[in-house]
Amino acid sequence: MKKLNFISAVVVLLSLQAMAQNEVDALRYATTSVVGTARYSAMGGAFGALGADFSTLSTNPGGIGLYKSSEFTMTPSVYFGSTNSTYLGMQADDYKANFNMGNAGFVVAKELPGNSVIKYYQMGFGVNRTNNFNNRI
Repeated sequence: MKKLNFISAVVVLLSLQAMAQNEVDALRYATTSVVGTARYSAMGGAFGALGADFSTLSTNPGGIGLYKSSEFTMTPSVYFGSTNSTYLGMQADDYKANFNMGNAGFVVAKELPGNSVIKYYQMGFGVNRTNNFNNRI
């Protein structure tokens, strides 16, 4: 029994010194940034409600219902990141630049023949970047 109490005490004392993620990290990983087409990013993501932009496919798929013609889209971007840290009086800095793909995909829109109630149908497929955690230190 004394051995179990000693092991438990050691585990509890060592766990007090352990450090992991904090509330800032939880917020960083839980939120998403506005990444999509240049038009979508310039409007701060408002095209999720307006539609007729490829980036709405991930937030409001009904937004592609405004397409009258097919579209292929690809949005490249460049990422610049810097990291600064201090540990035990030592400071480390890192700077990084890399190429990213904001989104890529296509929307196919076809007009239905005849006098039906439904005049167009649309279908889309693509990938949108939500966050970039590409850091090093």
